[in-house]
Amino acid sequence: QMHLFHSRDLKEMFRLKGLGILLAGVFIVSFGWAYYWGFLPVTWIKELQLTPQDVGDFFAYASLMYALSSSLFIRPILDKWGEGRVTFLSVIGLGISVGLLYFKINYEIFWIAIPIQQFMLALFLA
Repeated sequence: QMHLFHSRDLKEMFRLKGLGILLAGVFIVSFGWAYYWGFLPVTWIKELQLTPQDVGDFFAYASLMYALSSSLFIRPILDKWGEGRVTFLSVIGLGISVGLLYFKINYEIFWIAIPIQQFMLALFLA
């Protein structure tokens, strides 16, 4: 019977220096993004008086920006700066771009913030 990995491999994996911190960081970013992106429409509807159509437009715009970022921009950046540095900087950029939106801002700023967020997310997931 073939196994992809054994329990001893899993134990060895967690002995690697810094892996626990990396996994915790990935969990925090993933959980935070899911929470943020899941409740963002509620905020838009409540605070900015957007309609469901407006929210759908924003989500379509975000999807387009993510697709463009993933398909056109990621590979040259990874080739130039490397995966570790890009991942670290993308998490910082994602945190800043999301964190700035917690201040009272106007509707138009989301047209700028969403592409930045999607680009940083694409870098993080690359």
